[in-house]
Amino acid sequence: MSKVTDVYVANNVVSHSGSSDDSRKWGRGSGFWTWSASKVLIEKNKFLYANGPGDSAGAHIDFNCDNVVLQYNLTAHNAGGFCEILGNNYNCAYRYNISINDGYRVKGKNKAFQEGKTLWLSGFQGTQKERKGPVNSYIYNNTIYTDASIVAKIAIDNSSKGILIANNIFYFEGNSQTVLGDQYKPDTESGEVAGGVFMRNNLFFNKNNWPKELGIQDSAPRIGNPNFSNTGGLEVKIIGP
Repeated sequence: MSKVTDVYVANNVVSHSGSSDDSRKWGRGSGFWTWSASKVLIEKNKFLYANGPGDSAGAHIDFNCDNVVLQYNLTAHNAGGFCEILGNNYNCAYRYNISINDGYRVKGKNKAFQEGKTLWLSGFQGTQKERKGPVNSYIYNNTIYTDASIVAKIAIDNSSKGILIANNIFYFEGNSQTVLGDQYKPDTESGEVAGGVFMRNNLFFNKNNWPKELGIQDSAPRIGNPNFSNTGGLEVKIIGP
């Protein structure tokens, strides 16, 4: 969805984007993305098994967008990751989504030139422009699960401004790690921290589920097992008492 406004995207299943089973295919692709788009609501979709050496999230917000909301989606087994918001974006949100084993890609393996990432806020807004992080990014009430085979990687560009990360479940069975954003060239590492951050009331499977070296930390974290009935399963079902 590029250079559009007032768009509603719902009830789709996008599977195996970025297939490399034919030499005529590019072999890379997120299940869905917006670019230079405004006022887009993306809900109740399934984004599955996106493949490729770069990007290849379930769904991502490319640069120059505003007011893009992803909600109530299921994203699973996407090489690039779950949440990807690139530069010069305003008022974009990921909320009430379920992510399962997204971001398993490892830079340098199988020709991958980008790390897979659980959460990625990038300053990239084109190869000819200076980096400019997204402004007012809202990431809340999501359930994010990765199994023990995956290192959950987080990249937050220090030029990002206005970040809310709240009420999410981060259930990482394996390790977590901070990485630099790497859209064609790595973000600049510095001692600066993104501005205007509110991170609070997230549930972590264990106290190591969020990398300690990251400048952004939860001010009131909760630690515990959410007791999912079938971790890694692809069926969304709420089981009551």
